[in-house]
Amino acid sequence: MPGQNWDWGLFRSRSLTSTRWESLPAGNPFIYSSREREQNGQSMPCNPAYARLLREPATGEMLLHYTRTSMDGDHSRTFLYHLVPRHNLLINGDLWMCTSEAWWRFPIGNTNLVVYRLPRQSADDGCFLATNCGAPSCTPGQSVYQDVPLAGVRARRLAFGGVLASEGGPATVTVALFQLSAEGAVLTNSALAVSLGGSTYQPARQEVVLLPNAATLRFQLYLQDPATLHADRMFIEVLD
Repeated sequence: MPGQNWDWGLFRSRSLTSTRWESLPAGNPFIYSSREREQNGQSMPCNPAYARLLREPATGEMLLHYTRTSMDGDHSRTFLYHLVPRHNLLINGDLWMCTSEAWWRFPIGNTNLVVYRLPRQSADDGCFLATNCGAPSCTPGQSVYQDVPLAGVRARRLAFGGVLASEGGPATVTVALFQLSAEGAVLTNSALAVSLGGSTYQPARQEVVLLPNAATLRFQLYLQDPATLHADRMFIEVLD
């Protein structure tokens, strides 16, 4: 029916009669219904639909297939994703949970932080993070962030970044990666300034060398303008 949540997850059981089925280790669901108000002020029904996993017999590669309908013909599509292992150290970096879990407002200013189920405005047909200053101008240092403990992570080089867009006018955002000691002191930081012109997502990526005494990484998005920042597919990846 229009307006319903129509989310997809994956469970397994050795018996169809079992009342306790095993969920994905990272949690469910992993495909979320749109909340775009397209049909009489409500979201489209069965959106998405017909999700299935496929395996290429010759290579063993896994594919995810589903359809999503929209009143906008440019966004009524069939999707076929190639599933590959990722080594993203950020939790919920691509907002697959459709919540702001693991993301925090830095305690400066009145920062707004929301995650939206609006596929037409996302970078990958999923959910995206939206944040702004909550005021006509930003307070210096106003930001959102995520801390990543490095216990058990073996790496020399990292890459960090994401894809970014702006709503309500042009904007500049600084994507920063801090390396912190066990005591929380800043050992070094790397920053990437990105100029955004509107709703078209722009990629941001930078490589860094990991210090041997770094205990925590802090991925941080600094707000420079009152326009709303859209952020998706954020990552910290081990290169070697």
